[in-house]
Order: sequence, then structure tokens, then C-alpha cells
Amino acid sequence: MIGGTGAGSGLLDVFPPHQKPQWEASKRLVTFHTGAHAHIYTAEEPELRGPNLDTIWADELAKWRYLDQIWGNLEMTMRVPGRTPPRMTISTTPRPLKLLRELVEDPLCRVTVGSTFDNAANLAPSFLRRMAKKYAGTRLGMQELYAKILDDNPDALFHSAHIEDARVHSQPPLRRIVVAIDPAIATNV
Repeated sequence: MIGGTGAGSGLLDVFPPHQKPQWEASKRLVTFHTGAHAHIYTAEEPELRGPNLDTIWADELAKWRYLDQIWGNLEMTMRVPGRTPPRMTISTTPRPLKLLRELVEDPLCRVTVGSTFDNAANLAPSFLRRMAKKYAGTRLGMQELYAKILDDNPDALFHSAHIEDARVHSQPPLRRIVVAIDPAIATNV
């Protein structure tokens, strides 16, 4: 997110030279030419207490180890009043996580979806060819390349669609319900 490698992908890479932010790695602080500051936190630190923030950029949220803890703390930091309400930008590969689904369904959230190929101008052509060749038509490709939240695992014992198709909406009074599942178990896997 910070950049500075010359690869053109971080904050330090996208500003013109006369406006390039100052990065102080030891303080985990970015200072912009306007005087604004960005404090850098890592998702490996589940405790985020104290700051009052008006803007957050959360990257790869779907891979955070302490997602629930950090998210709760992040929301508590978004309390600074101002001309515009506090805002968050979340950039992530979509995974079927409860929090991500809630955000997608929240009417206060604006969801923007783009495929890897929508970003082709910023990616090496050889990378795009490799990804298309390797992942086109696969589940992983749908998620990673086309930003689809995938619900069911095709190898799952039960699928949501099958459960919904077999759902009973009314039944006679029952005295006892027994459910038995006996999946085969292999010990030599």
C-alpha cells in the first residue's frame, strides 16, 4: 500500500515528485504535502485502541487473521466529526466471509467490483496471460480474477442449493426427528 519500489503500485509511487508523501517507516507514518497524516497499522496487531479517524483504507480484509477483533476496533475509531462523514475503503479479494457479505448487503456501503483484467493497463501482459491460462474457468479464477464471492465448495458433502430444494415448509406434527450422516472417512489421505 505504501510502495516506493518504483513498481507504481503504492502511495509513494502515484504522486508527482513535487507532492510525493514522506514515509517514516520507524514511526509507521506517511505525511502528505497537504499536512495530512496516514498512520499505518498491521492486521497482525488485533488491538487498535485510541485513535479517532476519519478515513481508513483496509487492504486484503478477507485475509486478516484477527478479522472480527480488528473490525470491531476499526469501527469504533470512525468517530471524528467533520464536513464529510468518516469513510472506509476496503480493497480485498472476495471470500465467503460473514463480514464481507454484511458489507455487500449494507445499503450504506458502495460496492465496486473489478476483475483482474479491468486492471490490465497496470499489469504485466505475461502475468495476465499466465493467470488466464492457469485459472480461466476455475473456482479460484472466479474468485481471484473476477471478484466473485463463491458460496459452495463443489466438493462439499451438502450444497446450499440442494438443501433449499429439499427444504420442507410445512409438515405434520412429529414426535421425534432423527438425522444421521455417515460420511466415508479415509485414514490414508
